[in-house]
Amino acid sequence: MNIELAQISDINTINRVIESAKRHWGYSDDLMDIWLPDLLLKPEDFDIRTIWVLKKQKQIIAISSLVFLSNGVCELEDFWVIPAYMGCGIGRKMFQFIINHLEEIEAIKLVIISDPNAEKFYNKMGASRVDLFASKPEGRMLPIMELLIS
Repeated sequence: MNIELAQISDINTINRVIESAKRHWGYSDDLMDIWLPDLLLKPEDFDIRTIWVLKKQKQIIAISSLVFLSNGVCELEDFWVIPAYMGCGIGRKMFQFIINHLEEIEAIKLVIISDPNAEKFYNKMGASRVDLFASKPEGRMLPIMELLIS
């Protein structure tokens, strides 16, 4: 398995990974219709995010992306694993890669707006909930998490 920068030519495969990972949590088609326009990558995202893919035998099985905010703060914009590989250490490997990258660039903090189903994973990775973020549909709140980079 290797982690490498995503190519714009990977966008359709990446979007299939995103959709399958989100659907894994059993969300209704109505909710998916609301969220997918904001979740799926667009070509211009490659200009504003650093996007990585984790490949196993040339197959993309996980993706992640960072947005650099300011003053050493980065946001984890995407973090998706194909459902068949959830619980197999792939997420941990990808997250550690991100932390190593953040240490290399001397970032001080990672901000994560998490799906409620992923909050426990991020807790295990060392992040803590600091607030809530209003999402769609109205009334849905997402955990805002932070991880200080040492």
